[in-house]
Amino acid sequence: SKEIQPWDAMQSWMSEEQFEGYIRGNAIKYLARYPEKGGRYDIEKSQHYLDKLLQIVYNGRFRLRMEIRLNDTISRDND
Repeated sequence: SKEIQPWDAMQSWMSEEQFEGYIRGNAIKYLARYPEKGGRYDIEKSQHYLDKLLQIVYNGRFRLRMEIRLNDTISRDND
């Protein structure tokens, strides 16, 4: 295991929104390419990024922002 995970470095250099996009983009990349390139490895790698996305969105500082977005969406839908 690496002393510093690459995504920890990325997180320290990026805004919250940029980092979330980086994680989402990598999950999509690995999932999209699995049939032609990495097969099972790419699906597992995508899951690795999805697990991190769940962690940062629901266990970290993104949670409040996501709840606000959801409330705004619900409010607009009810208007």
